[in-house]
Amino acid sequence: MKATEKPDNILFEFIDPDQVDLTHKESEIFLLIAKGLLNKEIANHMNISLNTVKRHVCNLFHKLSVRNRAEAVCFWHKQRNMDDRSSLLAKMEA
Repeated sequence: MKATEKPDNILFEFIDPDQVDLTHKESEIFLLIAKGLLNKEIANHMNISLNTVKRHVCNLFHKLSVRNRAEAVCFWHKQRNMDDRSSLLAKMEA
């Protein structure tokens, strides 16, 4: 493996979460995906069509550079853990 290649088992190493510009709907859908809801359940929860949910999910996956729900949820948990650590460090420094 070349030094510039990213191993397949490392996710999100090159994604800056602060640079991911999600719409309000995409953020809401992202949270619902992380909670384990299926597209049909998300559509019912948000009172939008299944096709609209699918479009938002596709856009979300593209923006996060993920291929599926599992990778998206991993990204969400990793970001949440990083936010928790940053918050904890800020409290400790205060």
